[in-house]
Amino acid sequence: MRKYTEMLVTPDMAKNWLENHNPKNRKISIDRVHTYASDITNGNWDITGDGICFDEQGNLLNGQHRLAAVVCANKPALFLICTGMPRSINYDSGRKRTIKDNIKMFADADYSQKLIGTASLAMHIIDDKTSGANISYIDNYKWLVKHYDSFVACNLLTTKAGIESAAPIMLAMVSAYEAGVDVATINRWRKLVLTGESDGVSDHVVIRFRNWMIKNKKVGANKVMKKSICKAAQYNIQNFANGEDAKRIITPDNFVYAISK
Repeated sequence: MRKYTEMLVTPDMAKNWLENHNPKNRKISIDRVHTYASDITNGNWDITGDGICFDEQGNLLNGQHRLAAVVCANKPALFLICTGMPRSINYDSGRKRTIKDNIKMFADADYSQKLIGTASLAMHIIDDKTSGANISYIDNYKWLVKHYDSFVACNLLTTKAGIESAAPIMLAMVSAYEAGVDVATINRWRKLVLTGESDGVSDHVVIRFRNWMIKNKKVGANKVMKKSICKAAQYNIQNFANGEDAKRIITPDNFVYAISK
């Protein structure tokens, strides 16, 4: 007989189910466990209709990552517990939701993919992560809400596809603005990166950066490279804002402008 019950699952309960009632489940993803555990620890975990499921013999069918997260966080969490469920090959067979899918489900604003990508990069930098699986979509959402006005101030909601809309470039501009660089300077830098149309010698430092990005096809890089690009872009914005020229592209060891949480 099937039963559906809301239950506060403790670490001891979760550990028992994983060790004694989990004979044939898939290999656990440690990154996914850490993501869920972070949400539980930070109070971001909510009960959903996606239950922890057991079959007629009491064997776990679905939910081992969530149970492992309870153990990892060493903190109880509320779940829908479903017992007496039939064994089926259809568990977890649907398309996995992306960060954008999850944010669009409960966000008040319609955040674009480029803003969400920028938030994801910011969270990787703040938490010093290299794997996307470690980042909670709730953390991304909170970062977007907090820094949304900076995107608006820098006119970054309508950027077109290309260098200027790449996550490390947008994050460099937002962080420069939040550090006190005036909007006119940032918009001028952005236009130079986008068009490559220079009005004078003082623009050459930006044109050199733009050419470096295009030549090395840096826009589609991995997370580690994107952090380096953001550092280089920040340094270039600082050079431009201070009227300094640079004969080569420099990627400093640290961020010129802080990436704040």
